[in-house]
Amino acid sequence: MTGRPPRFLGGQISVLIEGMYSLSRSLLALGLGLFALGAEAKQFKTQFFSLDLPPNWDCVKEELDWVCQPDNLHERSEVFMVIVTKAVDAVDDSLTKYQDVLSQVRTLRNLRGDPYKSEVRYTRINKILEREWVDSLQFGSEIPGFYTRYLASIAEKVAGLLTYAIAESSYAKWSPVMERMIGTIELKFDPQAFEQLSKQSGSLLSSRGGGFGGRAAAPEVEAAAPAPDASNDSSIMIVALVLFAAAGYWFYKKKQQKKG
Repeated sequence: MTGRPPRFLGGQISVLIEGMYSLSRSLLALGLGLFALGAEAKQFKTQFFSLDLPPNWDCVKEELDWVCQPDNLHERSEVFMVIVTKAVDAVDDSLTKYQDVLSQVRTLRNLRGDPYKSEVRYTRINKILEREWVDSLQFGSEIPGFYTRYLASIAEKVAGLLTYAIAESSYAKWSPVMERMIGTIELKFDPQAFEQLSKQSGSLLSSRGGGFGGRAAAPEVEAAAPAPDASNDSSIMIVALVLFAAAGYWFYKKKQQKKG
């Protein structure tokens, strides 16, 4: 059969070309967006840890721990992170033991004395940048109304723990941000820095008081109000007070342990 192709074929080619053009523009926009996101992130390093912090975050050293938060005061009531390292205890520090401890449901009490149980959403081995980490997501395991994620690993003689907490009402906002950060974490052994590292006995997660960098857990903090509206200043203040009360409790317990 000879002659020109049917007219509809030319129309299909035109549509195909337009579709490819639109797709290329979308991919370009996505690439530029990812580039911009990467450009905004800043690398943070301790003697043993390194990671890319979310934009507009900073970390402050608190004795042996690093506390990382957004610069924005309002967002500090939504999310924060703690990093801690210690010398490996030959008996108590291992990925198997971390996994066992983080798989356990905890029974806690709030200020009213009402008992509640934490929820373990998952505990598994997660390989990040060629290193295996025990990765556990839990709800209410440190602060009522907050999701807490634990990542614990060992690099030669150093045990490292990164823990972050997100208010339930802000989980959809912060979870993708923190997930991107987690993909950049590295734990490395430095022989010179190791000499200055804490040699305390016990596991990195001993008594689960190690949840936030060796601080005692805060089971007696008043439960946060469920799903506060971001536009409601009073609800925001309640969550902030809960968070700051928990932090104060941890610092107090840590000082008491050192005195003992």
